[in-house]
Amino acid sequence: MAHRIIEKVFFTVVTCVVLCNCNTDIEPDLLPNSTIGLFRVDSIHHIGVISLEQGDTSDYTEIYLYENNRLVEIQNYQNEYNKVYYYHDAIISSRRWFSLLSKQFTQLDSFVYSNSGNLVKVLTFTRLSDNKLESNGEVTLFYDNKGQLINKEHFNLFGTIKYEYSWKSGNMVTEKSYELGSNQEGEIWSFEYDNFDNYEYLNVVDIDVPISKNNILSASKIKGPNYDVHSRVEKVIEYNEWKLPSSIIIDYYGFGGTTRSLEIYYSKL
Repeated sequence: MAHRIIEKVFFTVVTCVVLCNCNTDIEPDLLPNSTIGLFRVDSIHHIGVISLEQGDTSDYTEIYLYENNRLVEIQNYQNEYNKVYYYHDAIISSRRWFSLLSKQFTQLDSFVYSNSGNLVKVLTFTRLSDNKLESNGEVTLFYDNKGQLINKEHFNLFGTIKYEYSWKSGNMVTEKSYELGSNQEGEIWSFEYDNFDNYEYLNVVDIDVPISKNNILSASKIKGPNYDVHSRVEKVIEYNEWKLPSSIIIDYYGFGGTTRSLEIYYSKL
């Protein structure tokens, strides 16, 4: 299950791509001060996840719950889980995934930090039928001398996938992934960004996933299997009066002609 979740997280990052800015009257030099620390995400409504090949459609809403202005739970995450966060001394110590079907937690992620405060490992455990926990892999994270995440290795029963990140001005500009010890070709994706605050950056709790400062405008697979077919994902964004994304239409080119829409709702702190 850990392998599947990591893949979903990576796919989510890849699919955050923008075709154009619908609000052409918004100019970068008219941006207000950063919205970080002033707003929070309350809910994200996923509308019509449509596959033109398979005719699949589903709508669902993810609800964000807070205590003392800290995100403690995302309900209906990916329409499969309630994702709950646990804190110790103001930092996240663990994360549990509760199945919407069984109402039981199925996976526990334990966070391990360095003396400097960087997250260095995520230990993943699967909950068995007798309520015992079984180790199901781990993620190891590596940083440069500025504390920027540059490498990540995800180990499970299927092998070890390595991710390499390059950054510019707080944004991840390339991501390379490949399986260690394999002769298979890896993948490289490149990203471009807008000048507005990334809504995912408002409450960063999944710190094992690279989160860029701004919203991704374009992503292209520049190397890897079938890169000329599955090479582009684009989205159209509308912004609210705070210059935060309020509506997103995502088009997956080469992924079976899939279109997906998001509506994002915020509140002031």
